Amino acid sequence: MFRVAESLGHHLRVMPQFLLLSVVLFQAPTSLAAQDLLYVASQEEVTVSVIDTKSNELLETVDLKTLGFTESAKAHHTAVEPDGSFWYVSLISAGTVLKFDRQNRLFARANFEAPGC
Repeated sequence: MFRVAESLGHHLRVMPQFLLLSVVLFQAPTSLAAQDLLYVASQEEVTVSVIDTKSNELLETVDLKTLGFTESAKAHHTAVEPDGSFWYVSLISAGTVLKFDRQNRLFARANFEAPGC
């Protein structure tokens, strides 16, 4: 395993076969629930992994292909509302930003005319 990041006593370890392309760890003035979750986007797998930073447990892997996106969509960046109520992921090749609720259900999407805009 490789130690990728350390923040306020939390460590993120990644097996060599996994490539983390976007990691967001929330330590801003947010609710405890929001601070305890790490959202990791994988361009290759077109997924977002939700990790409990207190237990280092993978809670869920949100497979964006089940929402109709192809392997080339490229999940890229993640962001979370300060209160943890919603989180977002950008799909750079699809020119799309998806909004999910706290239960990881798709809530909304925004499409852009040209990817990367």
